[in-house]
Amino acid sequence: MKKFLFVFTVLLSLYGGKINSQWQYINPYPNGEDIFSIEIPVQNKIIGVVNWLGNCIVSTNAGGNWVTTPIGDGIIRQLSFINANTGYAVGAFTEMMFKTTNGGINWTYLPGSPDTTKYGVDFASHLTGWAVGFNGFIIRTSNGGVNWVSQTNHSVTNRTLYGVFAPGSAIAHVVGNTDAVLRTTNEGVTFSLHPQIFPTSTDYRGVRFVGTATGFICGSGKRIAKTTNGGVNWEVSYNPGGTGQLWAIDMTVHGKGVAVGANGIIIRTTNFGANWTEVTIPGFTGTFYSVKFDGDDFNVYIAGTDSRIYKSTDDGATWNEVTKRFTTTSIEGVSFVNMNTGWVVGLTGMTYRTTDGGSSWTNQTTIATQLEKVQAIDASNVYAAGYSGKILKTTNGGSNWIELTSTATGELLGLDFINLNTGFVAGQNGQVLKTTNAGMNWVNINLPATTLLYEVDFVNENTGWVCGVGEVIYKTTNGGSSWNLQWDGTSLGLYALSMTDANNGVAGGSSGLALRTTDGGTSWVPATTPPAQTVWDMKMRNSLSGYIACASGYIYKTIDGGVNWVLEKRITINTFNSVNISNDGYGFACGGSGTLIRSSSPLTGTPEVISSVIPTEFSLLQNFPNPFNPETNINFSLPVSGFTSLKIYDVSGKEIANLISENKNAGMYNINWNAQNLPSGTYFYRLSVTSNEQNSVNYSKTMKMILLK
Repeated sequence: MKKFLFVFTVLLSLYGGKINSQWQYINPYPNGEDIFSIEIPVQNKIIGVVNWLGNCIVSTNAGGNWVTTPIGDGIIRQLSFINANTGYAVGAFTEMMFKTTNGGINWTYLPGSPDTTKYGVDFASHLTGWAVGFNGFIIRTSNGGVNWVSQTNHSVTNRTLYGVFAPGSAIAHVVGNTDAVLRTTNEGVTFSLHPQIFPTSTDYRGVRFVGTATGFICGSGKRIAKTTNGGVNWEVSYNPGGTGQLWAIDMTVHGKGVAVGANGIIIRTTNFGANWTEVTIPGFTGTFYSVKFDGDDFNVYIAGTDSRIYKSTDDGATWNEVTKRFTTTSIEGVSFVNMNTGWVVGLTGMTYRTTDGGSSWTNQTTIATQLEKVQAIDASNVYAAGYSGKILKTTNGGSNWIELTSTATGELLGLDFINLNTGFVAGQNGQVLKTTNAGMNWVNINLPATTLLYEVDFVNENTGWVCGVGEVIYKTTNGGSSWNLQWDGTSLGLYALSMTDANNGVAGGSSGLALRTTDGGTSWVPATTPPAQTVWDMKMRNSLSGYIACASGYIYKTIDGGVNWVLEKRITINTFNSVNISNDGYGFACGGSGTLIRSSSPLTGTPEVISSVIPTEFSLLQNFPNPFNPETNINFSLPVSGFTSLKIYDVSGKEIANLISENKNAGMYNINWNAQNLPSGTYFYRLSVTSNEQNSVNYSKTMKMILLK
């Protein structure tokens, strides 16, 4: 009932921490979208392209760890790598031609190719390559993709072309729909169309040659054809009858080959196609789009639907999944206390915990009822709530979960604990419940209306807000004894709410509605730049910075208190259900099909320049207010520009927040810090600056502050 769906990475230190994508997959890992093409330019290095969103995934240790980087905004169909560093990617719309010279980590747009959908690309050398696509499209480059020459000739064919393989700079073989099998031996000056090979028409997708003489093509009906004279003649190699589109084929110099396609089809040979054997992977019924051998006769990889990558070490006889996933069930709620330790909950009571940033997960499911929200107070104490009035609690990190007793009976979609003991839940029929003894007892503090509530957020025991269906926001200042209607709009509903203190907060809902307040909700103002999709959840780290999680895989970020929401790089098409920010600033978003992603860097409060006067010396002032609850401000001055770090530590010296880690210009700054999820106590903040001046000047100072709740 909550919503309708619209149709991790471990960062590789060998790349020096330079990761281009703003968000990285935790589950599935390394990605959750279909993979259209993989390349293995050197042993153990896998480079794949994610179809809809223009992302590239790269592993240098046979899939042990991955980096995700953006190629371009659009559909990428095919990769072609000349060596470990140099490769090309092609796809649909806006010319969609890109080149990398560092193994897929960074991509450069090549503007010289015509604007049409490209399905295939292959390079014979650093300079010479072909790309093919829609309506008989063929282009060739002889200068490494700087310029492209059209070789399209509709008198030969106007069929859509999907595959191209170039054994040499003058030779190319092209295949496509409706028996399209083309060949050139004169650099593409002319192409010849081969006669129909099979008794009935075949739609070809893949082509692969071993040397210049022996080659294979594959297509619909699980059909495979072979040539031994460079494509002058083709003969039937495999024609089992029935249906099933083959998408790709690869062959080693010793005759070991694998072809893959729709419905999980895998067909292998060990004798250059004299015999073919069909192999299945139990449980997989999707499409495999790509297959590549890893430099020998035994190791081979296949990739396809839902980011599935499998590896065989016995030339395709048996397969093991390289990609990782702990669930494919919709994840409804997520809460992390830091970048390593967190929980997710979802359908059928699904509850999982990780303590290593998502590399491994422990199943802690104890009930079969859908859970909607989870909140980790710390690494031991966690609460969860969901359907049928279920409220769960653990005090030992999830080793044991206790079902709490309350009067709730319907869906509980909102959950908020302001400390270990005091918390609130909200849901169906305007029901709001409160506990002040860690869930042992619950008191009804219901709304005066029977609204379906999606979110509840309190900043202290007395002051809180709820929002829900009918685009309503209610506020209480007396712990729920009475509620005042603050906003009553006309859209379907408000599904998200996040307050950072008694004055500042944001709310969001249907059709991209985003509101903000700076006066405790006396006035709610629409965002100047709102998101374009329905908002399902939002979370502010402080009064300035936060995230919105939306339908269809969109995430937006604000650094100005919700005045403007800026779209982050999209890496999934699955709708998000929940977003969370850990104490150390990392964003986590979860959604359909087990999607769980994490921001590549912590969300920091954006320092506000408070004076145009350039100071004459470094300074770090005492925070104000101090003591504070839960927000405080930190002022500092930089007489010169430099790399600036501002971090928060607890009394044990453990870093708990990274507020600034970037180059800042000379000036006087103020930054706001929100410690809402931290316990009372003494904390330290440390400013470190390394100047950019020729005569480097370093500055470092540490000061104490007190959080008193």
